[in-house]
Amino acid sequence: MVLFPAMFEVDGWATKQDSHFFIDDPVSSLDDHNIFVTASTLFDLIEKHFQKRKIIVTTHHIGLYCTLKDWLLRGEKAQRYKDITRACILRNNAGVLTVEKDGKDVMLYHLKLVQTLMTARQANDLRAFHFAMLRQLLENVASFLGTTRFAYVLERAGITDTAMVANVINTSATRRCTTTRPTF
Repeated sequence: MVLFPAMFEVDGWATKQDSHFFIDDPVSSLDDHNIFVTASTLFDLIEKHFQKRKIIVTTHHIGLYCTLKDWLLRGEKAQRYKDITRACILRNNAGVLTVEKDGKDVMLYHLKLVQTLMTARQANDLRAFHFAMLRQLLENVASFLGTTRFAYVLERAGITDTAMVANVINTSATRRCTTTRPTF
């Protein structure tokens, strides 16, 4: 994340190209704390440069997306950004990719994870990244409850064979799973 602030500070770093700044998925492999730090750093850069540069941030991470969207469109400084900020989601509708304005979806990070998982389950379109999201959600709930084991959350949810379910979640996070969904 050190590269982005440094590039913003170099005038004319790309001659005429410096009016647009594209940041693609700046939080790959970061933990939750550093994702929040990155969101804060990006917001500071936006605050400093939004009048002279168009800043485009793309991400796969719902937490970063929700945090930036909330700060830019609902935060205490949202008035200055609301007319120049667009929050969009790339959707796959029956094999057709569309970029859609993100309107009234839930924007609290953990609720957005749950909403995304429920939508995928209802559409019977579970993919590897959904299992990674589920694991992340379970780990966050476990951490909130004071434990490091996400199986603890599964136990509290009434799942008896937590080892088998944890194994399904862990192995499914690494492969595509679309036509059948695991049953517990």
